[in-house]
Parts: sequence; structure tokens; C-alpha cells
Amino acid sequence: MNKAILKSILVLSVLIAGVLACSFPQRADQHANPPLETAVQLETQNPPVAAETVQPSPAPQQPNAYYEGFSFVYDPALAQNVNAQTLQASAPVSNDMPPFEVNPTTYRFTFQGYTLPSHFLEARIDIFPIDEYRNLDPDNVTKEVDSLKTLLVNRPSVSSGNMPFLPIWNVAQVFHAQIKYIHFANGDGVRFISQGAQSLNPVNNQDLFYTFQGLTSDGVYYISAVLPLNHAMLPADMDSALSGQDYQAFAAKYPEYLNDIQNKLNEQDAASFN
Repeated sequence: MNKAILKSILVLSVLIAGVLACSFPQRADQHANPPLETAVQLETQNPPVAAETVQPSPAPQQPNAYYEGFSFVYDPALAQNVNAQTLQASAPVSNDMPPFEVNPTTYRFTFQGYTLPSHFLEARIDIFPIDEYRNLDPDNVTKEVDSLKTLLVNRPSVSSGNMPFLPIWNVAQVFHAQIKYIHFANGDGVRFISQGAQSLNPVNNQDLFYTFQGLTSDGVYYISAVLPLNHAMLPADMDSALSGQDYQAFAAKYPEYLNDIQNKLNEQDAASFN
């Protein structure tokens, strides 16, 4: 696929300990001579494709990670390098294929040697073709894409309880803080921090994450960045957060607890997050 790249960059946020920037493709007929061509060529016959490593420059001014027409700038302080690969599409959602196992063709950038190594989440950026994803899981993907479109029009400063998120996870987002809307070279999106859980867990640095959810202007691609995150005000992990507490008493006041944590995280300076 021949995709042209714009030279301008996306600055996601100071929350991610440096500059993370993305530039996404327009149709090839808009730029007869694209400024960058695909820099990493990988075979795509077998999922997942073996990853190639893109080494960062010491002080990048131009994209230092690029693959299949997608590119972005990241600060070398964020990670040692970036691996790029293409994941083949899965089967569509069915009784044997739950939504959280469904994926379209995915262009994935994985941050190697990420600044927070002891986190259960992998630091990565996924780029999905929206129509292909919608065909595999019409109900869930349509809901999330429409939710993001509405959010980017109305731009609320606080969450009403739900925030758009792809890919589908089999966990709930228990809160949303530090919401900010970001324009990038080829589209728009929203960043926020959250924590996924399947039970009433305390907010902690082992499970906290930053995400950017965005759409390209032409409506072709969905961008999902997930990066582990922590903050000095939070406990290191769930066990230390619950140390000395009665869990039933904690769970009984969980809504009030989450509201308090969300408010405190919103009060923090963005630069205070690691």
C-alpha cells in the first residue's frame, strides 16, 4: 500500500515524559511525491509478522519511527526503540470469537525498553482501518467510533462515565482523568488516563495507563495509543494500596473513593506524571 505522509507532527501530551508525535497518511493521489516512503518493509502473510526495530536519533526533529506510510516522533527518553509490525485480521465476532479477541489488520508500534518496565500493560500504538474493524464487530466498533466522533464535537472536560476506547478489552475503565483534546497533522483525538479492572480494585501505579484515541480526518483510520503511567501520589500496586484495610469496607465506599481519586488526579500538573 502506497501511503503518503505529511511532514507535520502530532504532539500527544507532556504526560508521556517527552514528545510523542504522529503523522498519518492521506490518499496517495493527493501527494504525487510523498516526503517519506515506507522505511520498514515486512512480509504480512502470517500473523503476527516478525517485528523490525526502528532506532531513534539522539534529538529527533523528523519522524524517528515509521512503517507502512505511518510515522511519528518520540523522545528517546520514552523508550530505547520502537518495533513495527502488521497483525493480520482475525475472524469476525461470533459465539466462538468474543469481541476482545477480534482485531482487524493492525499496524502496531511497540515501545521497547519503555521507561516504566514493571507494568502489566505493553506500551504501544495501534492503527486500525475503521471499516474493516466495523465489518468484524459491527455493534461494538460502531458504538466506540460514534462515541469518539461525538466527543470530539462536544469536547466535555469531564467524563460522563464512558470514554471511547479501541481495541475492545474485557475489563472496565473505572475512572477517567486528565482529559485533553489533541489535534494532529491528519486528524483529532482525545487523551485521558484510566485504569482497567474486573473487580473493585484501588487505583495504583501497576495498573494506571495513559491512552490517546483518535481518528484521521478522512475517516479511514482509528489510532489507539496505550502507555503505562504512574504518579507519586498513588500506591505502587494493589496489594500495597489495600494493606491494613478491610476489603469489604473499601468496596462498600468504592464510588466515593473513585470520585476522590479522579478529582485528585485532575488537580495534578500534567508534567508530574511519569
